[in-house]
Amino acid sequence: MKGIGQAELFRPFADAPEVVFARAASRSPLFASNSAAGGAPVVIGSAVGSGADDVAVRAQGELRERVSNILAGRLAEERREVVATYEELERAGTRAVDPLGLVSRRSEGADDEAPRRARLLWVPGQSLITGTRTLVPAGAAFLHHRPPPGCSGMLRTGSTGVSAHTSWGAAVRHGLFEVLERDLFWRSWYGAGVRTWVLEPSLAPPALQRTLTALGLEATGLLIEGPGGTACVVSCLYPPGGQGQSYGARALFADGAAPVAWAFERASYEALMVRWSLDTPAARLAWRRMSERDVPGGEPRDALEHALAAFHARGERDCLAWWLGMAVPARSRWVPPGRPLLPNPDERTLAGLLAALTGQEPVAVDTTVPEVCPEGSVVVRIVAPGAHQLPGDERRARVPPSPSGRHRPPHPLG
Repeated sequence: MKGIGQAELFRPFADAPEVVFARAASRSPLFASNSAAGGAPVVIGSAVGSGADDVAVRAQGELRERVSNILAGRLAEERREVVATYEELERAGTRAVDPLGLVSRRSEGADDEAPRRARLLWVPGQSLITGTRTLVPAGAAFLHHRPPPGCSGMLRTGSTGVSAHTSWGAAVRHGLFEVLERDLFWRSWYGAGVRTWVLEPSLAPPALQRTLTALGLEATGLLIEGPGGTACVVSCLYPPGGQGQSYGARALFADGAAPVAWAFERASYEALMVRWSLDTPAARLAWRRMSERDVPGGEPRDALEHALAAFHARGERDCLAWWLGMAVPARSRWVPPGRPLLPNPDERTLAGLLAALTGQEPVAVDTTVPEVCPEGSVVVRIVAPGAHQLPGDERRARVPPSPSGRHRPPHPLG
């Protein structure tokens, strides 16, 4: 495989031609099948925004980070340098991530200690708190992991926490923010001890406001407080009346109104891309299959289905109504602090804040493959034991029950 191809640009909204989408794709038998590509072994990178050049670069960057991560996994699977159980590594005094901290599904009727006894392929990483070499299960580091013979495939991971940048520090920081975004979203949605604020509509940049008006959409912004001045900003887009919701999110250091406005703009563009994707043939087919299920009727089982459920929700399944019922009342809107809570925060500071949430050290794994990365480019995977992941199938996930007297709809983030 040689490099990364050019991104395809298109403008999906006739009433808002300033909105630009970009998609870049790469095909290889080394990849897993992709339902969005008709089952072909294709990896896709995408981006959305208002500047064609920026969007193209970001789509190529997303594709590059995913392809490099997958290829790094194939190299590790071929080398098989460390194959062991966690218990064996622990007895040998080898520092390794406990796989129990990476399991997000409920193990009903099963042995909860099984992940520690499973024979896994391990790869080296670096603790972002102590700098110590730490082994990580390959299934938690690589997309589309193919366990070697004799190894368990019980651990699987998505793209959250994979980042490509021009420096190690920038890649680590970006990956940490992705993990933090999903963790804070989870804590807010499931009522797990974080404060959620309604944002002032005036925080939206004027250009974004004009775009939404042209598309006949309204927006509600939420800010989920994290430790040390971190936050996750969520944008919910919908037509008048509140139905047809789509969501986007972005984590950041919320040290003023300007960065929060930037995060809200990015989250809103993400929500626009979600809206467009829900009208594709694959999404329409997925919704039809969801609607035809007998038991349980229409409960989402993957990320696409969660976005579809939020878009088609009515009544007690209205996601925004559920969230606003838990948020700080609108009359007490979030106000940015007068000065940054942490001056010039770097990746180690951010790693410490994430560790304060999860109780465990995040680890960075270098998944740079020079054949697909330009000189100076770095691809990193953040593995964060204890960090919450948004479940595809909530029936099998470790999530709190709904509060007494209230029905919690499926989470809305695709």
